[in-house]
Amino acid sequence: MNSRSSKPLSRQQERGQKILQAATQLFSEQGYHHSSTRQIAKAAGVSEGTVFNYFESKNALLEEIIKGFYERLTETAQDGLHERHNSLDQFNFLAKNHIRMIAADNFLLMRLLAVYFSEHFNFYLDYQNSSIFKHSKSYTRLFDRIIREGIARKELRKDIKLSAMRDLFFGSMEYGVRSLLAQLEPGENQLSDRKLRQYAKTLCQPIWESMKVRGHEHQNRRELEICERLERVAERLEGHL
Repeated sequence: MNSRSSKPLSRQQERGQKILQAATQLFSEQGYHHSSTRQIAKAAGVSEGTVFNYFESKNALLEEIIKGFYERLTETAQDGLHERHNSLDQFNFLAKNHIRMIAADNFLLMRLLAVYFSEHFNFYLDYQNSSIFKHSKSYTRLFDRIIREGIARKELRKDIKLSAMRDLFFGSMEYGVRSLLAQLEPGENQLSDRKLRQYAKTLCQPIWESMKVRGHEHQNRRELEICERLERVAERLEGHL
């Protein structure tokens, strides 16, 4: 189910994808608990028995959808980071991309994670052995890489407690998404790219400031100004599309 793969899907894989897509759509529109495997089968154009041939339960479908979200989150982040060549730009991009992806499809990932945690009462007792943790870890390693490279470039302090900063970063992003969700107007289910970018920057700046090496203020300020100019250009271009 990797979108990077150039190999055509087999008939069996295509059927599994259709079932996942149907489940994702129904979970988004009706909610997990109001979507039956019979409805999923009908939407996918297969029998209910076929659904269970691919996924042992509706809960297994839920887990596979969440894993797919993390794979796409990691993939889009990797692509964007590859195009950026300084730590501050990468740091800001990771934040914006995280919020954008989490907020997509009417905040579907957050809603599904809430269901997953409620269905797995003992999840946190065996968190590190869960498949969700493994996919999450692959993604959060990207943050670790940005910080380590920033330290190697002497842009960031050597004494940074990486695990604490990682928790602060992603914790801020997760809470930020909830805050943005509360700010949606009636009937509005998507946030503008401009609002996402501005909010990500607001959350990121104090975290970055706490990590950077003193004496690099001018350089980092210059980098931030360049990023802001590029963002304004992007906003103008978006306005003409």
